[in-house]
Amino acid sequence: MTVRDVDHGYEALFRRLAQRNQGRVVDVGVMGQEGAGIYEGTGLTVADVASFHEFGRGVPERSFIRAYVDENREQIENTLRRMAQKVIKGEVRSFDAGLELIGQRIQNEIKKRIKAGIEPALAQSTIDRKGSKPPLIDTGQLINSITYELRQIAEGA
Repeated sequence: MTVRDVDHGYEALFRRLAQRNQGRVVDVGVMGQEGAGIYEGTGLTVADVASFHEFGRGVPERSFIRAYVDENREQIENTLRRMAQKVIKGEVRSFDAGLELIGQRIQNEIKKRIKAGIEPALAQSTIDRKGSKPPLIDTGQLINSITYELRQIAEGA
């Protein structure tokens, strides 16, 4: 029995996509200038506080990034696939433009997730101290620090 591997143009398609992509990805989170800011006079950066909540370091875990990605992985992958197809067809002017749209969308959806309330609920003593119930929202500094950026990935990574 002979097995033949027929490409049907996929190799060329992925070469074109890689050429247009040029090793760019989109990151969404608390980073850059926003993440480096001092959180409400605590001496900690906003990125530090985000990390404590995201991973439950010293506070109950309230994942607002990883949980979003886990719950929406299939949707994110489908969106990336559709965007890549539009870039290849020339329907989107550049891969970066598509990544910008995806970054904005995920940034907004993570903020919406926080506003809807992330479990576990706050302790009553915390609610009394801050005067409101939603976790991760006090002055708005953390939620307003969620951003996205395009970055270059190292070749061969």
